[in-house]
Amino acid sequence: MIGLSLLWTIGPIFILLIGGAPFKFEIKGLVSVIVGSLTLWKFLIVPYWQRRKIIRESLDQQPLVLKFLDEGIKIEAEGVGNFTRTWGEISLLNPSSKGLLFVFTDGIVNWIPARMFVNFDDIKSFARQLETRIEQWYGMTEEQEDLNDGFHNS
Repeated sequence: MIGLSLLWTIGPIFILLIGGAPFKFEIKGLVSVIVGSLTLWKFLIVPYWQRRKIIRESLDQQPLVLKFLDEGIKIEAEGVGNFTRTWGEISLLNPSSKGLLFVFTDGIVNWIPARMFVNFDDIKSFARQLETRIEQWYGMTEEQEDLNDGFHNS
């Protein structure tokens, strides 16, 4: 996507500069430059600025305690507070070589850096265990709903 946006942005300008096209205004070239610039802005520049902001504002180390309970995760972050999240509130688990990303349904993001794990296989294994817990939680929730439906129907 970024490659295409570079072509759309730089292509018409480059052609004009090397004399490959007559110097006249054409709407196709203008549209190409605008679309390419907007695409570069959205997919390259804005994410880069967001990443820089997160890195600049985040602490190098932050004491954090994660307690994994049957009903969810209890998070104790120094200076931030204590939170309990159910397994159903996790909308995304993304293991990578840099750590494990948790995204919750309300948009809150938690990150466990790779330095907390032995290696990448350890990160993937941990993520699989969490996915199993989430699946079990959804299974329990469906069973509880079935029980509640049976209770209301009688």
